[in-house]
Amino acid sequence: PTSWTIPSLASMLTGLNPNVHGIEARGQLMDRRIPTLFEMLEDQGYAIGDTSYTLTEPSINSVFKKQEIAADVALSEGRSEESYLLSWMQEHKDQPFFAWVHFHTSHLPYRAAPPYNQMFLEDIDLEALQDQQIEFVRSHIIVRKGEVEFDPQRHAGAVRALFTQTLRQQDAKIGKVLQRLEELGLKDNTLIVITADHGEELLEHGFVGHASTSWDSSVYDALIHVPLLFYYPKTFPAGKRIDAQVRMIDILPTLLDALNIPLTANIQGQSLLPLIQGTGDFQEDSAFSETTPCGYSCPKRLENHRRRAVRTNEWKLIANDTPDTGDTSYELYHLAEDAGETRNVHAEYPEIAAEFKQDMQRWLEAPQQFAYQTEKVEEQHYLDLDVELRPIVLFPKVGTVLTPQTYNTRVLVQWIGQEHAEYIIEYEVGTGAYHITGELEVVGTEHWFGPFPEDIWQALPLYNPWKFRVIPRQYPQYPSEWITFEMKNK
Repeated sequence: PTSWTIPSLASMLTGLNPNVHGIEARGQLMDRRIPTLFEMLEDQGYAIGDTSYTLTEPSINSVFKKQEIAADVALSEGRSEESYLLSWMQEHKDQPFFAWVHFHTSHLPYRAAPPYNQMFLEDIDLEALQDQQIEFVRSHIIVRKGEVEFDPQRHAGAVRALFTQTLRQQDAKIGKVLQRLEELGLKDNTLIVITADHGEELLEHGFVGHASTSWDSSVYDALIHVPLLFYYPKTFPAGKRIDAQVRMIDILPTLLDALNIPLTANIQGQSLLPLIQGTGDFQEDSAFSETTPCGYSCPKRLENHRRRAVRTNEWKLIANDTPDTGDTSYELYHLAEDAGETRNVHAEYPEIAAEFKQDMQRWLEAPQQFAYQTEKVEEQHYLDLDVELRPIVLFPKVGTVLTPQTYNTRVLVQWIGQEHAEYIIEYEVGTGAYHITGELEVVGTEHWFGPFPEDIWQALPLYNPWKFRVIPRQYPQYPSEWITFEMKNK
């Protein structure tokens, strides 16, 4: 239902879209009156596992509603997320249990461990793998849209290969969980669900990552269309593939239905069991998605900006809201003919666009049917200052090549920051005899160098690579990322 982790997980565990359960931005706490999958299963005698590191995150902890989290799982992010789960299942193998684990392996940076980091490279340009842009993807948690100058034709294959390596490593971790269930004799008596909180864009629309890592996210299918697998031999037919559109909010009612547990809560999702088993009536509904442009990393000034979508298997409407200006732009895609969402046909199909706008309004008004209220975390989040003060370099980007023609023998350095604040441009250029480091003091959010005489410009490429970062003079602990670019004579 969204392009980043926290709201999606809350939707999976409540059967409600983010605008109803209320977790739409960093630091928001869910209304404790909202029933959750944890509580529903615990009421039926299931042991509830504190088996996912995300349970320590304040918003998700407000869904879990328990303060005590094992230290081993709290420290497992990005490492062996499944290790505590394996031991926990061993301890609770003789009673009904609900255990959930969230894997971080396939998030940025895309840096799989051996031997996975050597896989899927057969058809990849090895020179492209050495480019600064690809190294940035390998080494950075945040790859802000516009900060790196990708060449999709050159870099898309390498980015996809790196991401696939992390998926293969994550697949091995899931394999360990399934193997332990087999060893415990529990596999065929366990309802197993494998899904994802969001997708990752891999240069399909110009950037890499998702909302929390990009700062300019979207609700294209690369980010919201995720896999969903059920395994439960007692109930689900093996190998069956469902073509109908289903949603994250449908997981909770489907699990309860498969376990013969009555659903008493008022939710937005519906059980998929009739669809899977081919029995009874299943009314396919549209899917509603909503995200801020930058997810967990959003500064306060952008938290009320929204990208929204209403989707069926055939059509999809996207609305991009900018409250600062009151503008809303729309995109309409005929998914049946344009699965990659490359051709906006909003102007060509006004009646279909109007129908989907009306449906989007239905989803936007849904919170009125519920009496829930979002609670706000009172203490300041550690990211609040970071996202407000850390400069974001707009130009040059990682991988930019500057020539005399770029700006008529001038060089521009530009960033997002505070308009009248003092900054330091720290630079390191060249190698060997041409290696130079230094600092320049500037005011504002851009600085021009030059124009340079022709003989000076001819010498600038000798100092490649050029590397710099922007540092707020008053807050030196919040520097921008290092940006590496090159100078050429033509």
